[in-house]
Amino acid sequence: MKLTVDISLYPLREQFIAPIHEVIEGFKAEPGVEVETGPTSTLLCGDYDAVMSALQNQMRRSFEQYGHCVFVARFIGRDVREPWDKTKAGG
Repeated sequence: MKLTVDISLYPLREQFIAPIHEVIEGFKAEPGVEVETGPTSTLLCGDYDAVMSALQNQMRRSFEQYGHCVFVARFIGRDVREPWDKTKAGG
């Protein structure tokens, strides 16, 4: 099963740019996860287990390294970069 996570990080500190870049680089280093950055959020795409593992690893590292931070995420049960087949949408 494919998964896309649209995620944003808000480090609760004055110098917030470096932690954001470091977390994105951490996601890029995770096996099986494709990363696309945008101006306000980052897309993580791949197999469900790989993406969820990457989230667990990088969020834990962020909390341990930077203390207070907020992650906001949307989870989509498919790869949003692929065409959507409405016949498989169910219902």
